[in-house]
Amino acid sequence: MIRLLLFAFAGLLLGGIIHIVVVLMVPTYAPADAWTRIASVTEPEHFVELPASADDAAVIPMLDPMMRHVVCRYRLTVAPVRITATLPRSFWSVALFNTKGENVYSINNASVGSDILDMLVLTPDQLSQLRENPPENLEDMLVIEQTEQDGFALIRAFVPDASVAPEVEKGLKSARCGIETTF
Repeated sequence: MIRLLLFAFAGLLLGGIIHIVVVLMVPTYAPADAWTRIASVTEPEHFVELPASADDAAVIPMLDPMMRHVVCRYRLTVAPVRITATLPRSFWSVALFNTKGENVYSINNASVGSDILDMLVLTPDQLSQLRENPPENLEDMLVIEQTEQDGFALIRAFVPDASVAPEVEKGLKSARCGIETTF
């Protein structure tokens, strides 16, 4: 009887380990991860508006319908990337993701304390070069160091009612994501 319980326990333990390993491997083998989906609808260093859709086939599924979203895919191989936008006072946030879809940085308008977003995303080597010869307006920018060369930025802006929608749309259309070569 004890032997039977021991075998049952060992089987459950082995089944649990296999289950955990398989669940952790799913993102590696997923055919349409966030990076692939975003790369299919964007050009590098350009913001594209994402439609809010409850459909699982959307570029990014399950986006909040009360928010407007724009996404920009970038590469840090040549130079830093500068992200700028002037957004309304209602809630907005910007998040940086790596190619695995992991959030590596996020900030919102309450933390920025302004309706103007000015962010510089760069690698550690580019940051070292920037420190040698800093530009005059560096103190006005958010400087974000990222170890990976590729990523994407997602800006979300809250639309509390239809009267604010035109202002939010205008702010998101003014958002820029481009290579910064002036430093």
